[in-house]
Amino acid sequence: MDKFDYSLCFVTEESLSCGRTSADVARCALDGGATIIQLRDKSLSDGKRRENGMTIASLCRGRGVPFIVNDSPELARELGADGVHIGQNDCSVSHARSIVGAGSIVGVSVSSVEEARIAAAAGADYLGAGPVFDTLSKNDAGRGIGLENLRAIVSAADIPVIAIGGINAHNASLIAASGCAGLAVI
Repeated sequence: MDKFDYSLCFVTEESLSCGRTSADVARCALDGGATIIQLRDKSLSDGKRRENGMTIASLCRGRGVPFIVNDSPELARELGADGVHIGQNDCSVSHARSIVGAGSIVGVSVSSVEEARIAAAAGADYLGAGPVFDTLSKNDAGRGIGLENLRAIVSAADIPVIAIGGINAHNASLIAASGCAGLAVI
């Protein structure tokens, strides 16, 4: 999995899945063309998150789609994930990579050009930029950075950028026109 398709990253959040499990929704996302699955499920217990992760990891392996774990390099390593996605308040890129392994993917959340440059210089493989638009799916996401700031991040980054936050069928084409490698949806 040296190179992969960043175009559609599906992020799990069982509390927003209308009573379905994250594994069920991830299966539907894969059927619909998701090119990356990221286990988030922040509202779940560690045990339930691990259980979902085991099922989703198996689904992704069966389809040749990268599986990423949010925030926890330790869980990513335990589940045999392809990588980990970390936020600005999580561990460093080098620490995450030391846990998940040199060949694993490390993505970093950014909301400014400065954060993007720092993450890329630290060795991140891709950036999750946002929230692009205001979102209700993450309480601490802050206000949307807007399309102009997203384009600035894409221009400043020498690694793939995935847009996230408030993206829907009505504004996805605006994201596509920004030069991003892809977008992420919950």
